[in-house]
Amino acid sequence: MKVLINETQFKDLVDIITGKKTILSKDEESDTETSSENLDILTGIEDLSKSGKEYGNDQVGTSLIDQDPDVEKIQTALQFLGYSLPVWGIDGKFGPETEAAVKNFEESVGLEEDGKLDSEDLKKMTDELIKGKFEDYDLNKIQKNKTQSLINTKPLSFNPSNGFMTKSRPGHKGVDYKAKKGEKIVLKQGGKVKRVHTGCVEGPKRCGGGYGNFVEVQHDPETLTRYAHLTEPNMKSGQEVSPGDIVGTVGNTGHSFGAHLHFEFEKNGKKINGSPYADEYFGMSLD
Repeated sequence: MKVLINETQFKDLVDIITGKKTILSKDEESDTETSSENLDILTGIEDLSKSGKEYGNDQVGTSLIDQDPDVEKIQTALQFLGYSLPVWGIDGKFGPETEAAVKNFEESVGLEEDGKLDSEDLKKMTDELIKGKFEDYDLNKIQKNKTQSLINTKPLSFNPSNGFMTKSRPGHKGVDYKAKKGEKIVLKQGGKVKRVHTGCVEGPKRCGGGYGNFVEVQHDPETLTRYAHLTEPNMKSGQEVSPGDIVGTVGNTGHSFGAHLHFEFEKNGKKINGSPYADEYFGMSLD
């Protein structure tokens, strides 16, 4: 049975991804939750197809011991396309059962049945996901939307009294930026989400260790950025992110006394003054 995303659902998806739509009816919330999960599967496999990696039972040396988030994405896509997985389900391990599912996929689409997935194989899997489940969906529309998010950003407004380790606040190892509650934070550099904290509301100052709701993005082995006091993060731990993605919305959670963004910049595990780098890594949306 094919699951299609109609024009209305697609518009809802774009609005949610860009943060334009946050309040949904129960029926809309149910439809969008399903569509959003499907979108995660599709974009996850597309990202893997661009990584240049090859996935197989003998390529992932620790896959039978440790969970691999990439293998989880592959297993989820295989399951989504109707291929049988281990009876215990998605486990992030490229064992014999997953290899058999990959071979069944390869046979059905005319690929070499070697039980391995390289970039070309993963591109084919992306095509199958679009053809089988997303006939009304265009990956280019999401990319255009991300590009538009980058264009629609305004200059950052720095609060000099709340800078990095000032005389009045020597323990403040971040930089505070003025913003209105609900403003969207747009990522300008890609990477992988290292950690996300949610569940904080305004009031409890210790929630999230004082950060409130926050997102950490590992851009490369040396560089990490942290976005704190959010009303609501828009990312998940382990998610691959790219320029134009929405980090979340500005808020007043954790140890905060008014809506603003607390930004931290780490190099090799050490917090340094992020103000010279801030504009390179994020922007505030004009929308």
